Amino acid sequence: MGLVRGPYLEQAVARADVIADEEVVGVDATSEDRSACGHGMAVVAVQAVVSRRGARAGSVNERLYRDIVEAAQEGVVVIGVDEKVRFANVYAEELLGYRAGEMVGLAAAALVAAEDRGVQADMPERRRRGVKERKELRLLRKDGSSLWTSVRSSPLFDDAGGYSGGLVLFADITARKQAEAALQESEARFRGHFEHAAVGIVLVALDSTLLEVNPAFCAMLGSEPGGLVGRTVAEITHPDDRARSEADIEELLAGEVVSKEVEKRYLRSDGGVVHARTSFSVVRGLDGSARYLAAVCQDVSAEVAAQDSLRRSEKVLRLLAENAGDLIFAYRLGPEDPGFEYVSSALGRIYGYSPADFPPGSDPLHFLLSDADADAVLDAARRGHGIVVAPVRHRDGGYIWSEARVNLVRDVDGRAIAMEGIVRDISERKAMEEQLVHLALHDPLTGLANRTLLVDRIAQALARLERQSELVALLFIDLDQFKLVNDALGHGAGDELLAEVAARLGVAARSHDTVARLGGDEFVILCEGLADEDEATSIARRVTAQLADGFQVDGSTLFVSASIGVATSPVDGPEDLLRNADAAMYRAKQLGRSRIELFTATLHRAASRHLQLASELHGAVERGELRLHYQPVVRAGLGEVTAFEALLRWEHPVAGLLPPAEFITVADDTGLIVEIGAWALGEACRQAAHWQFERRGLSICVNVSPRQLTAQFLTQVTDALADSGLPGASLVLEITERAVTSPAGAAILRRIRELGVRISVDDFGTGYSSLASLQDLPVDALEVDRSFVQRLDTPQTGAIVKSITDLAHAMGIETVAEGVETLGQASAVWTAGCDMAQGYLWSRPVDPAAVPELLRAMAGYPRASTAPAS
Repeated sequence: MGLVRGPYLEQAVARADVIADEEVVGVDATSEDRSACGHGMAVVAVQAVVSRRGARAGSVNERLYRDIVEAAQEGVVVIGVDEKVRFANVYAEELLGYRAGEMVGLAAAALVAAEDRGVQADMPERRRRGVKERKELRLLRKDGSSLWTSVRSSPLFDDAGGYSGGLVLFADITARKQAEAALQESEARFRGHFEHAAVGIVLVALDSTLLEVNPAFCAMLGSEPGGLVGRTVAEITHPDDRARSEADIEELLAGEVVSKEVEKRYLRSDGGVVHARTSFSVVRGLDGSARYLAAVCQDVSAEVAAQDSLRRSEKVLRLLAENAGDLIFAYRLGPEDPGFEYVSSALGRIYGYSPADFPPGSDPLHFLLSDADADAVLDAARRGHGIVVAPVRHRDGGYIWSEARVNLVRDVDGRAIAMEGIVRDISERKAMEEQLVHLALHDPLTGLANRTLLVDRIAQALARLERQSELVALLFIDLDQFKLVNDALGHGAGDELLAEVAARLGVAARSHDTVARLGGDEFVILCEGLADEDEATSIARRVTAQLADGFQVDGSTLFVSASIGVATSPVDGPEDLLRNADAAMYRAKQLGRSRIELFTATLHRAASRHLQLASELHGAVERGELRLHYQPVVRAGLGEVTAFEALLRWEHPVAGLLPPAEFITVADDTGLIVEIGAWALGEACRQAAHWQFERRGLSICVNVSPRQLTAQFLTQVTDALADSGLPGASLVLEITERAVTSPAGAAILRRIRELGVRISVDDFGTGYSSLASLQDLPVDALEVDRSFVQRLDTPQTGAIVKSITDLAHAMGIETVAEGVETLGQASAVWTAGCDMAQGYLWSRPVDPAAVPELLRAMAGYPRASTAPAS
């Protein structure tokens, strides 16, 4: 029996009986639809019986088999025993990108993609064992790309049953594989979303049983998945929400709505309640029938709690707003319908209105406020926030000062739609502010303008003067000997007198003049629109006339006079005008008080000189320009030197040596006296300590200004004594009457006396003090003024001085006569009972180097011949 020679027949038949090749006995062919494998195709199985007779018939059948194989829409490959391709049909060649006949001779394994060769490696061996199998493999195309195929492998055997190769049929399943991959990816994405979603996802059967729940839903209900799957929706729903939940599901299943979103309460496994926003939808099949329900649940418990808290807060805030003392409002903006969206009950309590008084379109803002103030409120709101103070119209027609704090309200698009704010009644605060402003600008005792307001008025008057040809005048008024009233009747009576004086000054001044009190007994009248200086002095004379009549104070009739200085424009500024008027007033006092003096060029030069010296005096201590000269103080009747008075001199770099009269007032006015006085104190103590090596018990007298009497001065005295080594008993501080009678000054002096330092009242008799007032003050000596000494030849003056010395001695106070220039005056002060004296009779002030010689010379100085009176 020979093998059939037709190559196509050998390669096409999956199962064949091989007999003698003379004739074909019969052909048995079957076909199977394999369209599901990819491309539509017919798999053909052919069984042929060939007769030894009839070779022609065999040729016909071979062509038939070949046509069948070539027409098949499936790759057909015959593999030989050597695992090489012996035949490939047209479809196989086209599918793998080969031309006709190119695949024959290729190794079958080379047609498999590298990633699947491991799967294909044992297929030849299994074919040899007669195994038929189906696999999905990626075949390698000629261009190197791969192709997913469904492969069926069958073995071929010869008539003797020996293995002769294999038949491989394959179909393209790339499209199916891609669809499967896409489906797997889609399922993976869904599963990822389902498992990792931040919200709960539940799949519910049509009978309301939970089919599947994601971890977020389990966490929301505090349960494991196994504890929820299989339970019903009703079981996990709050009892009060079950009926509505069932109705919602029925509505969805009936097709009345596609989806539904509701807020409902779920029961947690621990018994708690979860508020959730749940979206239900029905999942339907291709035929439109409902398969199951899908629900997405978002936990909104915090939001619900916040809303509840907000509602409670709104209730509390509304309660507070309605009971608050301030008015709280929300006001619509816009030209169409401005008005209150909300206004608290304080509208009636404070302003007398009700919301019904402002119907839509009434624009309450411009009704309650002036147009300017209403616009100010709107401007503040447009800026975002602001504060406006304005008077608000009351229902009774009056106005209430109010403070409005407003904020702008915008919608989601950023448009300004309203303003909200708080309005407070500040009437009391406004009244207090006005009172404080009045107090800040007016004297509390008299109600007159104070210095601050006066300076402002002067500045305004001078500014107006620039546009006019008239004069501005300032009358500086100082009451004469006003201190006597305080000393005799007390400060209460003094204040009453000042108030009466202020009233009379208002009568003397013109209606448009400004009357001010600078402090103490100093008053000022500012006059504008004057034609000349005579008109200013005329007003000053009216003041003098008003003060001429007696004042009824504390049951007594008091008469006071005033020294008045008058200054007029032009000046550089308010302070210049004040300074000029003050200088003229002091000139009036120097000339005997109760006078009117006009500021002149001479006074101006004096004032300029004062200013220049003040500038030049700064730094005089550091530059070493100050000197001390010393004048002896002798024991009256004996001529024995007991002390030296230190007298200040200024070695001016241009003017030479200046006496204290030329610069002490400047030092006192500028406050430089504190620094200069400290230097003089230390220098005098040092010099006196040096002299005590030659003359033990010699004292030093140092003049002290009232400005120096502070706590700092106590330290300066202590340091000066310690640094010099001078005993405290050897230091005498000479103080003016005003300083020693000042409570603050007296307190400092008492503490200084505790150091052993003695206190002497300088120029006694020229001030306001009396011996009676000194008995309780820290005073060791009185210096009788030189004006008394020079008139001691008159019986009256002698009697006055003797009375002073007698009363002083009675209180343990020594007396010192100043300005003794002749032997007659020396005898007179001794006769009057003075303890010590000083003056040109013994020596003028000398520099320190001359003191030792002066002491030796005065040891034999002639003594006064008059014996003391008994």
